[in-house]
Amino acid sequence: MTTPTLRPLSTLVVDNSRDAADSLADLLRLYGHQAAATYSGSQAVAVLGDRPVDVVLIDPAMPGLVGNALLRRVAAASPRKRPFVVVTTGSSDDHDRDDWRAAGADLVLMKPLPEGLVGGLLRRIRHFLDTLGPPTDEPGIAGPAGGTDARCDIRSSPPRRLPGKVSS
Repeated sequence: MTTPTLRPLSTLVVDNSRDAADSLADLLRLYGHQAAATYSGSQAVAVLGDRPVDVVLIDPAMPGLVGNALLRRVAAASPRKRPFVVVTTGSSDDHDRDDWRAAGADLVLMKPLPEGLVGGLLRRIRHFLDTLGPPTDEPGIAGPAGGTDARCDIRSSPPRRLPGKVSS
């Protein structure tokens, strides 16, 4: 029996720390995904306006375009296909997390991201996108792949779970 070939995800890493952005982009490439890194919110919005990506991993705490405004622009920057938005943050403030989710984050993760978590997470996101299509702006609305967007409203508790188990 052969193992099915999984399509690589197109990813964009947004972090004002060049080392952090480049390291995460390198790790994503090691897992077989396409990865680009940007170092500001305005760069990210420009890239997303030029080409859609499947997943954006973003640290919203950076100079210039930041936080909720940045997340809203990222979610709206690619009108053909809304990316799956993962916030990577050092903040443990629940209020920040709620605000980011309300602004368009699909998932909020604490830094540093364990290497094993990243690979497992992207496998689950790929399965999720392939099964349900890209995220929609409203929970419960059918996505382009048909069916219903099974993600719960992430502004409510408990947080949604991706299919399968993500190992750390």
